[in-house]
Amino acid sequence: MSKKSKKKGKRQEASRNRRRKQASRRKQTSKHKRRPNTSSPGTVTKAGDLYQVHSQSELNSLLVSGKPTLVDFWAPWCQPCLRMAPTFEKMAASYGDRINFAKIDTQSSPQLGQRYGVRSIPTLIAFSERKETKREVGLMPEQKMRRLVESMLPEEEEETEEEEIRAGQEEEPEEQEQKPASPPKKQPPGFVKYIKRLFGGKKD
Repeated sequence: MSKKSKKKGKRQEASRNRRRKQASRRKQTSKHKRRPNTSSPGTVTKAGDLYQVHSQSELNSLLVSGKPTLVDFWAPWCQPCLRMAPTFEKMAASYGDRINFAKIDTQSSPQLGQRYGVRSIPTLIAFSERKETKREVGLMPEQKMRRLVESMLPEEEEETEEEEIRAGQEEEPEEQEQKPASPPKKQPPGFVKYIKRLFGGKKD
């Protein structure tokens, strides 16, 4: 074998090694970019009291659960979103057994923000029976968010609270009737003797 053919073979081998290394790097980069999906399609993951939603199928699984759903559209770079996050988590801890609280990162899931017409964040959207019932845009104080959450509670719970109030009002008259009557006032002895003297000698 000539020297030229040996050099040519070495160059070809080096070129193949470079291509293999480049292909290996591309695979590693693509693995880091893809978000690992450990849950089955349509199954939403829950972190603490909050659901983390990444797709429409995951959101649908909450909307058909039979409970109202409140969704927070946010992004990691949004400072108002980060300031409102503790309040949203507090509401989820207090009402999470009756309402679904979900968060959607519009940076990693922009298609969901576009689908629901979210143009500014933070945005809260309330759903009931798969339909949007209310929308609030911007940083919300705790009292305003609490009023929004309480307006989403099922009607049966509101009726129960009203019945308890009415029952308490009906019990008040009964307590008043059970109070003992005050004893009759006693007349002074001198007054009684005077009346007897006055009418005792009178004849019909």
